[in-house]
Amino acid sequence: MNVLTVPVDDHHYDLARELLSTRPVYRRSHRGEAANEVGCLGEAVVYSTLADTYRLGVEPVFDTTHDLELADGSTVEVKTKDRTVAPRPDYDCSVPDYVADHQHADFYVFVSLQRDKGVDEGLERFHTAHLVGVGSPHMLARKGRLMEAGTTDTNGTTFWTSCRNIAIGDLVPFRDVLLLWQDTHRNN
Repeated sequence: MNVLTVPVDDHHYDLARELLSTRPVYRRSHRGEAANEVGCLGEAVVYSTLADTYRLGVEPVFDTTHDLELADGSTVEVKTKDRTVAPRPDYDCSVPDYVADHQHADFYVFVSLQRDKGVDEGLERFHTAHLVGVGSPHMLARKGRLMEAGTTDTNGTTFWTSCRNIAIGDLVPFRDVLLLWQDTHRNN
């Protein structure tokens, strides 16, 4: 599996805290503040990886419509899962159906944040971010599976809302897309 694994460090925590300070707990959020922590840390890792590590032209937007804008104008939405184990190709990534009416990103970047089992509180509980893959809304519609509220997925997660799920192994590996984005960045 061609996953980019990133150790989570103080820079990521600081950026995530900055994002958290500007975010309300959304009405439809099932996990409340914990969901914001997971989402903001995933967004911080992806932004930092693209902007700082790979020096891509990327603008932070961090809006409900999308999170990042690439140099070519493409938009990116980051979707993050909280895990206690490293991701596997058969594990699922999810996009809740309720975001479809306002999120119109060109790409979804899927992240698995890993923490130790039993460590459930605080942003620093996450020690590793796995950038597992990238998909487009079209790919999700074609390859994804609709998971109705109340059903359980391959991760053992029972959904409180309907989602579109896609296996990590069905995504385009993050490293492959990164190469394309680097080429695009050099040409813009």
